[in-house]
Order: sequence, then structure tokens, then C-alpha cells
Amino acid sequence: MISQLPFTFWIRFSFLVLDIQEDIKKLSSVSKYLYKITNDIKQNKNFPYRKRLLTIPREFRNNSASELKKILHSLSDKWKNDTRQTTVLLICETSEQVRMLSDAIPNQFLISIRFSGKERKEYNKIFALSLENMSTRLRILDLKDNDLVTSTVVELGKCLEMATSLEELLLENNCVYSTGVPFLVSPISKMKNLRILNLAGNKIGSKGCNGLAFALLNINELIMLDISRNDIGASGFLNLAPVVGQMTTLKTLKLGCNWFGVESSIPVAAMIEDLICLRELNLEFNYITRVDNCGMIFLAPAIQKLTNLISLNLSGNRLGISDFFTTPSMLLNMTQLLSIDLSVNSLVDEKVSLLAPLSKNTGLTRLYLGHNYIKETTSICLSIKNNKSLTDLSLNNNKIDDIGLKDLLSCLVEIPTLQKLDISRNDYTSIGDIFLLTNLVYLNIRYNNNNIWRKGSSDMTCFSKMHRLTFLDITGNELKNSGLKSLMSSLNNLPNLKILKLGSNRISNKGVIALTDYIRTMPSLLELDLSWNEILWNEIEKNIFTILKSHGCNNLKISRNNMHDELIYY
Repeated sequence: MISQLPFTFWIRFSFLVLDIQEDIKKLSSVSKYLYKITNDIKQNKNFPYRKRLLTIPREFRNNSASELKKILHSLSDKWKNDTRQTTVLLICETSEQVRMLSDAIPNQFLISIRFSGKERKEYNKIFALSLENMSTRLRILDLKDNDLVTSTVVELGKCLEMATSLEELLLENNCVYSTGVPFLVSPISKMKNLRILNLAGNKIGSKGCNGLAFALLNINELIMLDISRNDIGASGFLNLAPVVGQMTTLKTLKLGCNWFGVESSIPVAAMIEDLICLRELNLEFNYITRVDNCGMIFLAPAIQKLTNLISLNLSGNRLGISDFFTTPSMLLNMTQLLSIDLSVNSLVDEKVSLLAPLSKNTGLTRLYLGHNYIKETTSICLSIKNNKSLTDLSLNNNKIDDIGLKDLLSCLVEIPTLQKLDISRNDYTSIGDIFLLTNLVYLNIRYNNNNIWRKGSSDMTCFSKMHRLTFLDITGNELKNSGLKSLMSSLNNLPNLKILKLGSNRISNKGVIALTDYIRTMPSLLELDLSWNEILWNEIEKNIFTILKSHGCNNLKISRNNMHDELIYY
């Protein structure tokens, strides 16, 4: 059984690239545990799961209700004496599908609905005909990206009055606005079992927070709250702070893209400082810094109190423009953090040098510093040199030159757990010893200002030693046919490559035709991006599509006649 596990399973275990003797011991314990789980499942005993989820296949979503009903009722009879809870997930596009499928579900099964909403005019029918009958059994309602209007929110609110057992309510990216919030206050306040609430992207504003605060007043089991992208200002957070601050069960809180500025940092700090169970905090793009003031003065002490926090996103807050750069001192004692995002913060080399406290966090797995003004990487190397757990590093859209890249690669070689590296859009002219990072699974080196391939073919063949790569993006690097030819000699040595992006490289028909010979030996390839090149589509259509169909590459993006009209083939 163990030998049949896919490579994508084993790359999760970082210890596989460390000491061999110790690896064998750990691998043995993992194997024993997997065997126990498998055996318990087979024997249907001693396996600690209390719920099962049934997802209705697409084939049943149109005209197979009677057949589906027979199947579900037979399962219901089979599990009659089983104490485990069964939930049926409906993924629907029309109100008729919701009605038809919900009618086929036995009464003892719980229901979850994910509605894609292609027919917004039918919302009234959906909830009138279906929710009324299933309201007590409804556990998850996902209406993400449905562009609801106020009149629809009114009807939704009426129907949710009956769904008091709802555990997850997902209304992300709709048009609730502050005018729609009052119609959701009463039903949400009755959902005593609500654990996940997503209202992101609804522009409820500070005015809408008055009602939202009242709705959340008696919700005691919430573990995830997402109110990002809602234009909530200082007055809105003043209303929310006392209520959200009492939700000691919260594990994930997302407040990003509210642009609340320095002024709102005080109520936000008051909101989060007592959330002792919080594990993920997202404060991205809130402009909490001005040249003359910095909201981190208030936020940093509050964040430091979150001893269970493992993921912190402070991207897009202009932390680098102020003299009040308190982020380093905040990080000094937060050695439990696994993920830190400081992207888009106008950080220059001098400010990055202040991140030395990161060197004490030897368990950090993800570090994002993209879209800054970093040229030298010495400070970054000092911050992560003691790290033996880092799996994901992003330094895209900076100013890293050849010296900076050389120092960085010398450091990363000593971190064998690194699997994902993004160094796209920088100023280096050669990728140097990148081939030494043999454990990489994901590599992005797209769009570098000086076109790294002009150095010659030595850079092309380096990928042949990176056998674990599943994703390689070298878009926009002036590869041309000659560079592609050199690159192709590496492709045979990449048995796990699934996505290859070669867009904007001035590749012509000749280069693509040569590439098809190598695709024959790459059965793992799932996506090939050739968009924005100099390819005459009509001349190679038959040849390319034949190869793609027969060798598993099911997604081709290509420019046609230099008109850049992207074509996707499935």
C-alpha cells in the first residue's frame, strides 16, 4: 500500500530530505500509522469519525431525481442503526435543481447547499419551495459570488429565519451593502450553532456594522469570521470591537482590504487582544501607516498577546514608509508563527535588516516579502539561516540583482525543506546555482528585467537536476526558439512536471513543433501555456492538438497571429 502513495503525498513530509537513519525511523512510524488507519476503515471500527459527506454527482443534477431518491433511501436503510451523521451536499445552478434534489433526500440526512446562481431571478422560488422544507436540516448555505441585490437579500432573510441550525453561512462577494444588513440581523442572531460566517466583499460599511454587531451578540461558537473588503471605518470597528472581542472561540479573523487607516487601529487592537484561540489574522491592505504615524504602535502589543497565532498577514500596509517600524519588535517573541506576509509594504534594504528577530523563529514555514524594494538579500539570509522548516518563500517584484540572488541561493541550499520559490520580476541577469535547490516543487522566475536567457544555454539545462518540479513559470524572458531548444533537454528529467508556462517568450511555430516531441515523454503535463508568442495557429493546430490529446496535456493557451486573443483548449 505504501509504495502506491503518490509523490504529492510524500513531499508533505519534510524529514524525507534529512538524515537517512532518522528518516527510516520516522517513515516506519508513519507507515504503521497509515496501516492502522486503513485497517480500521476496512473493519469499520475504532475509527474516530462522526460524520460522513455525500456529494451528489453532476449526472444526477438534471433528470435523475427518482434514481437518486432510490439510492439515497437505500443508503438510509443501510445506515439506520449507524450513529454517524450524514450530510448531503447539493451543488446547484438553478432553483429547479435545488427543489428536485432536496426532495430526493431522506429526512434523516442533513443538507448543505452550494448555489452558483446563474438565474438570480429565481432566488424567491428557491427559498420558497425548498428552504422551507429543509430549514431544520440545513447546515451549510454557500451563496458565494451570486451578485445578490437588496430585494433578494430581503427574501433570503425571511427564509433564513427558519434555518436556526445553520453552521456555515457564506455570502462572499454579493451586493448586500448596508441597506441589506438589517434583513439578515434577525436570522443570524438565531443561529446559535453558527461556526463560520463569511460576509467578505459586500461593502456593508460602518453603517452596516451596527446591525452586524447586534446579530453577532449571542453567537458563542463562531470559529471563523471574514468581513474583509467591506469599507469598514473607525466607527464600524468601534461597534464591532466589544462583540467580536468576546468571541474567545474564534480561530480565524479576516479584516483585510477595509482601508481603515491609522485612526481605526485603536478599536481593531481592542477587538483582537483577547482572542486567545486566534490562529489566523488577516489585516492586509488597511493602510495602517502614514509618514507621521503608524497604527502598528497600537496593533503590535495586541497581536503579541495572541500566543496561539500561527498565520499573520500584514501585506499592503505601507509599513516601510514610517519611522515607527514596530513590526520587528512585535515578531521578536512570536516564535510560534508559521506564516508571515509582509508583501507590498515599501520595504527597502534598511528596513528589511530590522527583521533580524525572525532568526529566532526556526519553525517558520511561509515568508512573503514580495512587491517591495529589496535589492540586497543579506538581511533576509540572516533572518532565515537557522530555519529548517521553511517551505514557501516569495520575493517577487523586488530589485534583487545578481549578487543578491547569489547570496540568497547560497542560503537556501542549506534549507532542504524549501519547496516553493517565487523570485519573479527582479533585476538579476542569471539564475546561477538555482539547480542546487533540488527539493523545489514550485519555481517562478517570470519577467526579469534583463532577460536571464541572454547569458547562454548554461542557464537552460539547469532544470534537469530539479526532478521534483511540478510547476515551472519562465514567462516573459526572451527565450525564443534557441532558448526553448536548450530548455527542452531538461524536460525529460522532470517526470513530475504538471504546469509549464512559456508565455511571452517570442517562440514561433518552429519552436512549438519541436516542443511537441518532448511532450510525448511528459505524461504528467496537465497545462502548457504558450500565450503571447509569435505562433501562427492555423499552421500547427492539427499537430499540437493531436499530441496534447494523446499525452494528457489538457490545457493549451496560445496567441494567434500576434493578435493576442487567448485560446484555451480542453
